[in-house]
Amino acid sequence: MSVSLKSAIDTFRAKVGDNLDQNANDVLNRLAADGRAVKAFPTFDVDETGACNIIGACIEFDLLVKEFPKKLAAEREFLRRREGLKRSVKDLRDFVSEISRGPSDRLDAYINYTSDELATMRAGLYFVEDAIRMRNGIAKETPLRLGATRKQKTQAAAVTAALGWLAEGVRSACQGTLVMRAAADLAEAVLGGKAEISEDRIKEAERTRKAREAEPTRRTRVRRQHSGSSFEAKKQPERTV
Repeated sequence: MSVSLKSAIDTFRAKVGDNLDQNANDVLNRLAADGRAVKAFPTFDVDETGACNIIGACIEFDLLVKEFPKKLAAEREFLRRREGLKRSVKDLRDFVSEISRGPSDRLDAYINYTSDELATMRAGLYFVEDAIRMRNGIAKETPLRLGATRKQKTQAAAVTAALGWLAEGVRSACQGTLVMRAAADLAEAVLGGKAEISEDRIKEAERTRKAREAEPTRRTRVRRQHSGSSFEAKKQPERTV
């Protein structure tokens, strides 16, 4: 027997209890008040667990739409800071080289570090440099991973990206089947009628998300391993960032 939207929401509230935040509560209220969403929900033909998972996917959809601009702004901010961070690492590496040379004559005051301590400083800088490189890869990939494109304005891109995640969540709850029109009705209800969601838009969002996830990464992380006072860059198995 199909689960009604009201029953799904009541069950979800009971399971989450006091952990339900205001944002999630607002989403549930919008869903419950939307006639099309109420009518569409039983067509998913899922059990109680699947129904709760769909409700959870709706809440995640709303959150991603809201957080999307912040996430893109954070990546742009890192890309703006990237060169400054790289210069800082270079300056620090030069500084370590400077103090490692010791005094030029008997008049110089200097800091006496052991060779192991200096090697530790260099190792730390290599790892910082590696972290900057990896973070740079994340900053470049995040818009693509979320489904953002230059052709769309931020809000439209946010909805499109979030639709891909919603489609995945609903399809999983329905054991591989996605009722497009019902999913579109839920999406419009979650957005409070601020955007028109067509079945084609959900299909496109789902295709975009799958295509992004299928793209292979060509980056190889290089780990610097300390050996005495020198460092050797060794290739490790490919990993995604």
